[in-house]
Amino acid sequence: MIRPLSSPLDLWLIFSLESKGKGFGLVPERSGAWQRACLSLAFLSLAERDFATYIMQGKASGFIQTRKDYKREGAEVVYIAPAPNYDGFSTAIWEALLNYASWRLGGLGVNKLFVDVPEEEEVIFRRAGFSVYAREFLYAVNSLPEGLPEPGNWQPVKPEERHFIVKFYQSITPTPVRQTEGGLTLKRPGFLHKLMVEQKERILKGETEPVAFLITWKEKGSKWIKLFLHPNYQTESPQVVGMALAWAKDNFPPPFTFKVRSYEGAIARGLEEWELPPQRSLSIMVRNTLAMGKVFLQRIPAVP
Repeated sequence: MIRPLSSPLDLWLIFSLESKGKGFGLVPERSGAWQRACLSLAFLSLAERDFATYIMQGKASGFIQTRKDYKREGAEVVYIAPAPNYDGFSTAIWEALLNYASWRLGGLGVNKLFVDVPEEEEVIFRRAGFSVYAREFLYAVNSLPEGLPEPGNWQPVKPEERHFIVKFYQSITPTPVRQTEGGLTLKRPGFLHKLMVEQKERILKGETEPVAFLITWKEKGSKWIKLFLHPNYQTESPQVVGMALAWAKDNFPPPFTFKVRSYEGAIARGLEEWELPPQRSLSIMVRNTLAMGKVFLQRIPAVP
């Protein structure tokens, strides 16, 4: 049986399986699942669209956690337990949990379920109805390179400047990706999200117009940066990337990870100019929850 987390007694299952789970995207593995479950339980009547925990009990035990995605129109899978490297693991556990989460969130009006996974692990998600719509490369910054330029005029983003961010996103993002993600939403994170994640947004001001937009994200042991560059400054990416790294020196010190989509070649070139090669890649996947009504009514894979 799979159901939403609903009782303090359910927390024991989360506690017993957390160390055997797997985080997705850059969510730290074996960390944060307990806190997300507690938020789900404490704000039970309000939290499911923002933070959801669904548990499986019976012949096999497991759980899945999702949260509202503030960059895309939908929710994202952030944690599933147990992970494949534990004895007795069956892919049917993940398929059943993913089916249930899609069906349940679809009923709450969430149209899409996203997940960011290492390329070698995408097969399980394909079996569960997910498809790849983009690739992302991760650049690990463990120490800052020498000779960085001055950081420049990075400032907090004002409400009237947010249309510049959308312009940056639209200029570099292929139409199929924009259609899948619903554009760059960049909604203000809600209260529950802020309890788990420290997120900051900065815009780099030029003499006449904004040059770049920076998002920093910190959750437990995970820290990452996302950079959007104005279309007029693509050829100056090494300088702008250097300024972002210089800003990070005092405001977001390493280690952290730079996230770069496969179509963001200017940012990739800028990082590689500073001798920061990509370390790994992720498959960015999506599943449409609107079609889940009939699928869920079909027989869920048997779990041993």
